[in-house]
Amino acid sequence: QVRQASAHFLRCFQGGHKFLMSEEQEEVSMSIAISLLADERREVSNAAMSTLTGILAVLPQFALEELVSKYINIANKSLKKKKRKIVVQLSPEDAELAATKEKARAKRQQKSVFVLCAVVMGRPYDTPPYVPEALAALSKHSFEQRASLGVREVVKLCCSEFKRTHTDNWEAHRNQFTQTQLEALEDVVSTPHYYA
Repeated sequence: QVRQASAHFLRCFQGGHKFLMSEEQEEVSMSIAISLLADERREVSNAAMSTLTGILAVLPQFALEELVSKYINIANKSLKKKKRKIVVQLSPEDAELAATKEKARAKRQQKSVFVLCAVVMGRPYDTPPYVPEALAALSKHSFEQRASLGVREVVKLCCSEFKRTHTDNWEAHRNQFTQTQLEALEDVVSTPHYYA
């Protein structure tokens, strides 16, 4: 509860003191919010994502473009590659090392997906060039069975919220997307047909 309350406090503090904070202080508050995104408690990570959304909403576009490209790379690297299943008996040390690596990968995945969702939700009524890229990267995580349920749900919520807030001028926003980016968004947002 303390971490969740600190995320809420940071959101209010950052919003109220935006013009008084130095660039270094803004980076510290953003790094605190990003570190809370990987929290095991869902309430904390959701509060941190709303905090980060508020922080990112006032960042300049070039900074957001750099942030998106950085976290798209992290998100793509955190996707597990499909390997052939070979049954190998691991020693206890190797099993522990594999479990530690998997836990670190899952945290990187959660953090990168939540950052990208915060970027998308930070621009609710316009579509800058980095938003379609972020949505296309996010769509890869919505159908990955090895991703945690929280990650898949956040991706679906983010994409449906983006679609909902952009329905009024969808034809204008649609032009910002490539065909593959549109298909990736539609795959997440649309429900599968009953007979398909």
